Amino acid sequence: MNEADRFHLLGTYRTPRFKYGDVATCAIRGQVKIVGLSNGRIQWPKCRSGKRSRAIIVYGALADAVRTESVRGVAYWFRIGRDTVWKWRVARQDERRRPGPPAAVLGDVGARSAAEAKDCAICVVNVRQSQLRGEVANGGISQGG
Repeated sequence: MNEADRFHLLGTYRTPRFKYGDVATCAIRGQVKIVGLSNGRIQWPKCRSGKRSRAIIVYGALADAVRTESVRGVAYWFRIGRDTVWKWRVARQDERRRPGPPAAVLGDVGARSAAEAKDCAICVVNVRQSQLRGEVANGGISQGG
């Protein structure tokens, strides 16, 4: 089996059209300036991420690939480390997919300390679990509320 078959991608990905100096919106870093091109099998624009270092810009088809394709496939074709692809996936997750109570329940978490926010989240989960136990004990009929 050759490597192209082994790391097959479901979609078709091409290097986007750009000019050096263009500004793009990276899903990880926000507004960035295009300063180079990666040397992957599928070449992709790069931005400056430090004084001298450069990073691949996660936008367009690459952002879709990170979300939908296999980690090994994206790593192979774009020549990115598998751990980097995982980090990008975690960074791009929607808030609705993350576990925990809704933001409305926690209130203004920014004004609280991390310990208070964690305690509040644990309390909400414990209350919900006790409500579920009560529903099961009552034959699925919720009392009150």
